[in-house]
Amino acid sequence: PLFRSGLRKPYIWEYSRLNLQNTVLSKRKLTWFVDEGMVDGWDDPRFPTVRGILRRGMTVEGLRQFIAAQGSSKATVVMEWDKIWAFNRKVIDPVSPRYTAIDKADAVPFLLSGASEPFCKEVAKHPKNPDVGTKPTWCSPTVWIEQVDAVLLKEGDVVTLINWGNTVIESMTKDGDKVKSINAKLDLENKNFRDSIKLTWLGETDEAAFIPCKCIYYEHIITKPVLTKDDDFKKYVNRNSKREVDSLGDPCLASLKKGDIVQLQRKGFFICDRPHVPVSIHTSVAAPCYLIAIPDSKSAPTTTTSGAATSEKGKGRPKTEKKKVEEVKAGKGAGESGSAKVPPDSPAALELKGKIDEQGQKVRQLKGEGAEKSAVDAAVAVLLGLKAKYKDLTGEDLAGGKRPAAKEKGKEKGKEKGKEKGKEKGKESQAKKKVKVEEPAAAAAASESAADAKKSTRLGMEVKKEENFGEWYSQVIKKAEMVEYYDVSGCYILRPWSYSIWESIKAFFDSEIKKRASRDRKSG
Repeated sequence: PLFRSGLRKPYIWEYSRLNLQNTVLSKRKLTWFVDEGMVDGWDDPRFPTVRGILRRGMTVEGLRQFIAAQGSSKATVVMEWDKIWAFNRKVIDPVSPRYTAIDKADAVPFLLSGASEPFCKEVAKHPKNPDVGTKPTWCSPTVWIEQVDAVLLKEGDVVTLINWGNTVIESMTKDGDKVKSINAKLDLENKNFRDSIKLTWLGETDEAAFIPCKCIYYEHIITKPVLTKDDDFKKYVNRNSKREVDSLGDPCLASLKKGDIVQLQRKGFFICDRPHVPVSIHTSVAAPCYLIAIPDSKSAPTTTTSGAATSEKGKGRPKTEKKKVEEVKAGKGAGESGSAKVPPDSPAALELKGKIDEQGQKVRQLKGEGAEKSAVDAAVAVLLGLKAKYKDLTGEDLAGGKRPAAKEKGKEKGKEKGKEKGKEKGKESQAKKKVKVEEPAAAAAASESAADAKKSTRLGMEVKKEENFGEWYSQVIKKAEMVEYYDVSGCYILRPWSYSIWESIKAFFDSEIKKRASRDRKSG
């Protein structure tokens, strides 16, 4: 009736489920996080919900590009979060204005001699896109810089204050390894910015006070990259996945509205979750500006022990200075938080690599034996989890295994086979003459058994219909993908083609029952 009415013919498209690492997608499991009070709600930035990722800084255009790039694959996909945030970065990078924020606990005064009274100058909000506009920047004899930048400086260094000019370090005051203050001389006539160290800074002035900010960094809510069906997700919950860092913000941050996306120079991209509110007449306290860090493909959303973001701190420095910054951070992480990466040739990395090789061999063996899809998927999930653990441990992706031992073994076999081939050639010609022709009955029996074996292995069936009908029928249902597994044990979801078969079976039994009832009435 549908086609006779002239309506369009519907098409059914099947595609696999998109899974993400270090999270859970089950609504039942997400509800547990909400009920336990471990998250802010269903719009928590750590949640894989649409509301959650939009609050964390995902744009609709970035999400659309990511989904379009995936295509409609039928294979099971376990995607890393870095990929989806990489698409988002391409959308927000060209249009996000640049501002500055200094970690309040690690702020260091940078005293400039030769500087006049505080003054304001207009600078571009985006270095490559003038359409974004300009912003006021205050220059004064006292500016503030980051502690992580100050520890790299020494007397006599030429330092460039971005959007102002060059300075020369005259003296430094230290308390152990920490820098308390720096005295420098302004040298605006020096226009050589190539070999100098670039610093972000904030100028102190009474006319434009710093904006109190809270930079919020989120980590994965699940510590294990890929959870299997046998894993209890509650054992892998990251209970310290949120960190707030008090910061001194650019005065221009006072104009931010909820949902605005900006880039804090050499820290990364942030989205305004709650805008700044001036001093209230009721509390005499100003409400800070809450900024949520947006992950991207270049920086992980982790933070150091002091709260400084480990994202793009090295941008704008010469290569040697970038290396120093990385060494300082690596040392700090190893001493305090234990987050330093180990080299690939370390014992721990080699041991993990051996486990990866063993699991890879297991996956290849299962595929070669034609095992069930669920068993292969489970083995692949374990393999992906080991590889993700290797990346977390070393900071590098594991290159594909070349299996040199197997290759050498194959070469040796080839050589031995070549040597034996010449020797056996003469024997084969003589053996052919002596071989007796098999009886027709034996040959027929052999061909029949070969045909039976072929039938039992062509579709990957492990049992024959005649031997075990129940098990055979169960394998037909699974391998034909007629049902879909459900979270509740013992329950399945019928796919469209299997539901059509069920309707045919039901119609057959209905008609037979009605016929039998009709015969019973007549006989009565």
